[in-house]
Amino acid sequence: MLNLIPRIHFPNEVAIKRGSLLRLKYFDSKRAFLIISKSIESSNAYDKIISYLKDAKIESKIVSDASGDPTRDSV
Repeated sequence: MLNLIPRIHFPNEVAIKRGSLLRLKYFDSKRAFLIISKSIESSNAYDKIISYLKDAKIESKIVSDASGDPTRDSV
């Protein structure tokens, strides 16, 4: 019965240095849900994120209309 409950997996590492977006290529996941700011969406980082997720064959859903820290309702 527990297998029917959706699970959320958090990464066991956080990469914040130069080249950290490149690590998206090597995620061992099937799906990703990202909440990003409008400023990221309009930058070249957004294109890199999409490209790296596609390279890793990770299905993704990206929400970019959240403002500030997203609330439960906005998610």
